[in-house]
Amino acid sequence: MIKVRVYVEHKKGIVDPQGKAIKLGLENLGFLDIANVLTGKTIDVDFKHDNTQKALEDTKNMCEKMLSNPNMENYRIEKIN
Repeated sequence: MIKVRVYVEHKKGIVDPQGKAIKLGLENLGFLDIANVLTGKTIDVDFKHDNTQKALEDTKNMCEKMLSNPNMENYRIEKIN
């Protein structure tokens, strides 16, 4: 079995409302030295087979078709086991 992790982040210049809300909340708690907060998501995919090349190719296709929004997000893939 192969496990792949996908990290999805907003592209530079894209507004991150969730990050802004977190920053405001942290400032309200007294953390005043924060310049910016950016959010993203992590997705783990477990494959039933042991073919690393296929797992990475399939994960790239998943990212381009569903797991990320190519207009607003970048993604990075890594094999984790």
